[in-house]
This record gives sequence, structure tokens and C-alpha cells, in this order.
Amino acid sequence: PLVAPSKNGLPEKNLALISHGDKWRLKRGTVAPAPGWNKTGFDASGWESLPSGFGYGTDAEELKTIKTPLKDMRQNRYLSVFVRATFKIDDPADVSKLTLKVVYDDGFVAYLNGAEVGREALNGKPPAFNQGASATINNAQEKIIDLKAHLGKLKAGENILALQGHNANLSSSDFVLTPSLDAVLS
Repeated sequence: PLVAPSKNGLPEKNLALISHGDKWRLKRGTVAPAPGWNKTGFDASGWESLPSGFGYGTDAEELKTIKTPLKDMRQNRYLSVFVRATFKIDDPADVSKLTLKVVYDDGFVAYLNGAEVGREALNGKPPAFNQGASATINNAQEKIIDLKAHLGKLKAGENILALQGHNANLSSSDFVLTPSLDAVLS
């Protein structure tokens, strides 16, 4: 972790709460997940535990972020995946900045402790599991979302970052969902 002086002269600490390649719980979108899947207290023990960087494709640049290939996504004809990861915060008041980075192709919705905190190319609240993204992306994009407005959603102890990723259509040549979460503590 890097340490730099803050505005008040005390050191700030950059902390990777969830990194690329960390284990997430994953449910393939063949049916809708149970209600509350994106909240703390939900039992996801029956979901697969896999390293983040989910997807498939043929472009070498896109494939760099993929640690869990989902080659069955196109073959088994499902449009979405649901992923969730836990992270711990000792004292939410210590968090001065929270940044979500998502490499994606074609769309996603992100939730922090069950509350939506970001989305790209998806309609509906929440989008249906069998709904396609509203845009087709040729090469994976990285979206950086400043979650400062959502710091009040953090809890002392265990927190949940959850995302649903959607492909535009069943014949899509690629899909990417690679999230990470960083904090600055003061």
C-alpha cells in the first residue's frame, strides 16, 4: 500500500479492497438469482467460487483481463452473469475515497450492499436476467466510477460488492466483466 500526506497532514493509505483475480461468487444467468443476491447476509455458498475476470472472446487485448473463461455462455445461450465479493472495512469513517473500476463488454449494473452505485448500457431496475445490454461494444471498455457519494452505504465489518454483467445478444462474439474496488483511508 502507498502512503501519501493528506490535506490535514496525516498519511493517507491506498488500499485495494477487491483486486483483479480475487475470488468471487458467480451465478450464470440461466435463471434469475434469488431476491437479495446483491446484499449482505445472502447465502451464496451454492454459487461457484472463481477468480474475477469473467468472459470469453477472441481479441487478445480483451482476453488479458479474463481469469475465468465463460466459453459456455454462448453455447448454453445465456445473456448474463451475477457476481459478488465481500470485503471488510474496520471503520467506514476512515474511508475518504472509494473507486470502482469495471472492464466490461457489453453492459453491467454495480451494487454496494444492495444499493445500485453504477451502470452502463442496461435498462430496468433491476434488469431482467434474460435481457440484453442496450449497446454492443466492439472492444472491452474500462469505466471508472467515483463512489464518494456512496460512502454512507459502507458498514463496519463485512460489505458486498455485486455486479450483474450482460451481453447484448446471444450471438455476441465476446463478453467481459472484470471489476475491482480501491479505497483511500485517512
